[in-house]
Amino acid sequence: MHSLSRPIWCARPRRALAVLFVSMTALLNACGGASASGQAAAIDCPVAQQAAGAVDCVMRQFMASSGVTAATIAIVHHDQLLLEQGYGHQDAAATIALPANALMLTASIVKPVTAAAIQRLASAGKLALSDHAFCNGRNAPCWLAAGLTGAGADARAADITILHLLSMTAGFDPAVSGDPITQEAAIRQSLRLSAPPQRTDIIGYRMARALDFAPGARYAYANFSYLVLGQIIEQASGMGYVAYVNEAVFQPLGVAGADFRGAASLIKDHDPREPNYICSETGASTFVPGATVKANDGVIHAPNWVSVGFALTTAKAMAQFGARYQIWGGDAAELPTAGTGTLLRAPLDQFAFGKLCGSQTILRQRRSGASYAVLLNKSDGFEAATLMVALDRVLDQLQR
Repeated sequence: MHSLSRPIWCARPRRALAVLFVSMTALLNACGGASASGQAAAIDCPVAQQAAGAVDCVMRQFMASSGVTAATIAIVHHDQLLLEQGYGHQDAAATIALPANALMLTASIVKPVTAAAIQRLASAGKLALSDHAFCNGRNAPCWLAAGLTGAGADARAADITILHLLSMTAGFDPAVSGDPITQEAAIRQSLRLSAPPQRTDIIGYRMARALDFAPGARYAYANFSYLVLGQIIEQASGMGYVAYVNEAVFQPLGVAGADFRGAASLIKDHDPREPNYICSETGASTFVPGATVKANDGVIHAPNWVSVGFALTTAKAMAQFGARYQIWGGDAAELPTAGTGTLLRAPLDQFAFGKLCGSQTILRQRRSGASYAVLLNKSDGFEAATLMVALDRVLDQLQR
């Protein structure tokens, strides 16, 4: 999963597109992004008079060259929906056209949503960004019980704040100690569990080990930080993660509760509104010890990671989110701002990428007031930046 130097959620607004495009391969690799196996062919579409025609050309060319067989896109400008469209097919046999409101995996573009939920709780006085994440009996206000960290935990864990988790400076570096999102089968075995690990099991397992650096000392992209934030959201709100996000973030935008939900762990349990995902990677099952399965069919217990990337939503819902929430706050910690309640005009062009096996996503905010989201059912063999640059070119021409 998934700035040119600090990929908090595969997002980096502080470069011109020309520089951004050259650096995109490094960016996506740092986020667990683009495969080295290739890139979609260049897109060359004439700009039509109507946005729908121009975008249609871009999407169809991109899908033909990348092997994507299901995609949705939505574009919002000044809070008005300009376009919502589905492309390709919902099923592997290519017999059912994909509807515009198909539910698809968010991958890491849900991280700004998680951050917005934290900001909502902070603005309501339910928590403060300076609160400590892990309690040790002497560092109140704090959130997660001391028992989660274990007797042999790194003493520095008591210094981790919600702000550290949001900005991914909490002391977790998967390049050093590994990423628990890929370790669930091993965690189950290590803890001798009779079922897949729960979120608290994963937190306890990771926090029993040393931190990779002192909290606040540096940045490292860490999915685990956003898993912990999901746990804090549930404790502070008294609600499940999905229920709180729907109530506090999406419902005020007019997004129906059915359009944001948690993903299933197993293919057989996928939502009927989801498409077929093209995923060829395999891994150890967290459900069946010793079994090797497709990466999107039981390697991960999805409810644990809903705040990290295993949520389902529509392109329209994410575009509406992008119209009201600034995914980068612009302050020293580069935190997202909570919804302004007014039309958002981003101070800089901003973007977020996400990637899971069988899914690649884009959330884009532009200074012009346009916001768009693209959800794709394939993750390897191309770079999402190719599509983003082509769509930006269309919007630039249409706004002249």
